[in-house]
Amino acid sequence: MRILRSGWVVTWVVVGAGAVGCVGGSGGHGGTPARDGGAIAPDGGQDGRDSGTTEPPPPCAETCDGCCDGEVCHEGTTNAACGVAGAACVACSEPDVCDSGECGVGVTSMWDVVLIDATVPARNTRGELWDVAGLPDARVTLRANDSTMSIANTSDARDNTLTPMWNVPLLMNLAWRALSLEVVVNDSDDLRDDLIASCSHVVTEAEVSGDPIVVTCPADADASPPEAGASVTIRVVPHSP
Repeated sequence: MRILRSGWVVTWVVVGAGAVGCVGGSGGHGGTPARDGGAIAPDGGQDGRDSGTTEPPPPCAETCDGCCDGEVCHEGTTNAACGVAGAACVACSEPDVCDSGECGVGVTSMWDVVLIDATVPARNTRGELWDVAGLPDARVTLRANDSTMSIANTSDARDNTLTPMWNVPLLMNLAWRALSLEVVVNDSDDLRDDLIASCSHVVTEAEVSGDPIVVTCPADADASPPEAGASVTIRVVPHSP
């Protein structure tokens, strides 16, 4: 049965076993049937109840004390997932380790210093040849120092060459704190070595990748004894037991 009253259309619907529902509407007012048979109220609720909305969870970066892999929070203390304060997780590449949420050289790590080669001048600061026979017989001494120890080792001499090569580990099993190096290059002689050059070098984290490190010892004619200068190439690599 349909009754027209003041612009409203009211339809009586018989549902199921005698259940009766009323649906009305005029110009967008009124409800519409819900899927379960109830009516949805004009405010969007069902049977007069507001359905509401579910707030999305806050982003990982705002709530994570460690690091975030997408929206997954990790502790940020492993080499595979390192980070802090909600930053994106990073994987630490060897030889770096995760320490306090940052990738870097571990304070307990151990290292070897490999002597690769050197370049030395043909003459001393007086313009004289190093040896009567001509070219110098260079050998290199490396000394590692820290507050508790000092260790040194000297290479074999390479005779009659300006570009001696070794490619051998000269210092082994050094703690990170000991990688403050003294470099001495001498011309090896039977009675007494002649100093060619000396200098110091503190190894940085950027230099422990295994790539060659060129340590340049400048000439110093006013030193005692005078130094003609030289360059020494080394590599710093993780210690292998």
